[in-house]
Parts: sequence; C-alpha cells; structure tokens
Amino acid sequence: MDQSLAEAHAQRAELEGLFVSSLPDIERVSRFIARRNRLSHNEADDFFSEVSLAIIEGNYAVLAAFQGRSSLRTYLTTVVHRLFLDYRRKAWGKWRPSAEAQRRGPLALRLEMLLYRDGMSFDEALEAMRTNFACEESREALADLAH
Repeated sequence: MDQSLAEAHAQRAELEGLFVSSLPDIERVSRFIARRNRLSHNEADDFFSEVSLAIIEGNYAVLAAFQGRSSLRTYLTTVVHRLFLDYRRKAWGKWRPSAEAQRRGPLALRLEMLLYRDGMSFDEALEAMRTNFACEESREALADLAH
C-alpha cells in the first residue's frame, strides 16, 4: 500500500516537472492560438491562465496521456486548441437554431441568428439582412418570420 502511494507521488512529481519544463511551450502555443483567434493582449493572458489552470486541475492528465507519437509541442497545440474551444464556449455559450427556423429555411435561420445569437434589435437585423445578404423581403414578411 505504501509503495503504491509512493509511486503515485513519484509519478505526480514527474508530471509536475514535465509541466514546469513545458511551460514555455504551453505559453508559446497559447499565445499563437490567441493571436490566430484575434484575442486582445489581456484576453490572451486570461486564456494562458485558463490553459495552465486546466492542466493543473486535471492532475496533469493531459501530460500523462502524451504517448510520444508526435512532438510534445504538436501534441500541446492540439490540446490547447481544444481548450480554446472550451474557453470560447464558456464565454459565448453554444448557440443552435430552433427547429422552427430550420423548417422555415435559410432566411429564417439567418434572421434568428442575427436576433438571438448576435443580440440585434429587429431594425438592426432588418438592415443587416438588406445590406449584407441582399434580402428583398418586405419588413412585414420578415416581422412575421421573426415571430
């Protein structure tokens, strides 16, 4: 029993050491993904903190799962990208169109997206539909579709 506990502590210490030695790569990859997704400097710092915290809170399971089939940096790029998707989902939520909008077609989907996902008022959505999507439907038709 004491031997398995000692092995667990040794493995955790080894994973902590791997984490500390990999921290510059984790930061580099986090900043790359933040830059690619146009996060501000402060958001990039927050994202790096979230990545580090997620790895630590997961008891370094991400690092323990590394099998060496690629370079550690390549593996970390995939892991950090997945963590970025979770970060965005947590910040923005996950939006899906309603079944009614799907039944009514692409125009209804676009209108619902502008109204509910993007939070536009009806007038703003109407203007966006006309300007960006060359929608020629009347205001009344779009109001009916919105309701």
